[in-house]
Amino acid sequence: MLQRDPVAFARAVLGQEVPADVTVAATEYLSRSVKGDGLLVTGAGSLLQVEAQAQYDPGLGLRLVEYLVGGLRRYSSLPDLYIVLLHPAADRYSHDFNWSSALGTRIDLKCHIVKMWELPPDRLASEPALAPLLSLTAASSLVERAQRLANVLRGIRSETERSYREDASLWATMLATLYLSKQDVSRIHREAGMTVQLRDLPGGQWLLEEGREEGRMAMAMSWARARFGDDPIWLTIRDLDGARLDEIAVLLAAGATTSQSLRDWLS
Repeated sequence: MLQRDPVAFARAVLGQEVPADVTVAATEYLSRSVKGDGLLVTGAGSLLQVEAQAQYDPGLGLRLVEYLVGGLRRYSSLPDLYIVLLHPAADRYSHDFNWSSALGTRIDLKCHIVKMWELPPDRLASEPALAPLLSLTAASSLVERAQRLANVLRGIRSETERSYREDASLWATMLATLYLSKQDVSRIHREAGMTVQLRDLPGGQWLLEEGREEGRMAMAMSWARARFGDDPIWLTIRDLDGARLDEIAVLLAAGATTSQSLRDWLS
């Protein structure tokens, strides 16, 4: 999305106007191949470093220092740092990062933090290249997010460029799983009438397998709770792989087990 329309991304997501000559540069800054998520370089030499986060990363502060060093070494300029948070689970960052090296040197970093769930959807809706991000923007409920994903997928289906349809479909579905269950995302994908099957896309088969596994897990845990109440045995069931989940589902459905025999089987 950043590659497809960097001007639209900067304007709608980062809240920054950049000139039309902006380019997306390689982000392998250092000899250690430290790589960021995206680097925008303007013709005047201004740098905007983008880092997307779906979960909190305690090591991000050090990586930001490396981005600054890399910008100076490669472009003789310090990049403006933008952290784009995709989900509230990542919302533990401050606009000020403090990092102390082993030598006691203290570096204070200033960065811009963008919380996708606070962005109004209208801000992205007018930018077709950013459609896969719409399910991450502000919504009053999961139902609204699901409907937004369905609308996005229908719009993607009408695109004439096949490579874009496939890439945009994958990103829209994968990002939507930050909020919606994989089963729901897969169902919405089918109902949107996508001509390309999710399982045929890169990473799509993983998404479907994860959805089936999640469904088996929910079924087994539901039966275990109904049978054994507050018995913590369901915590053990939660860690089972797919094959053992299928086996335990059969045992629970048949009603042929007690909590003790289930413990013996699990051990």
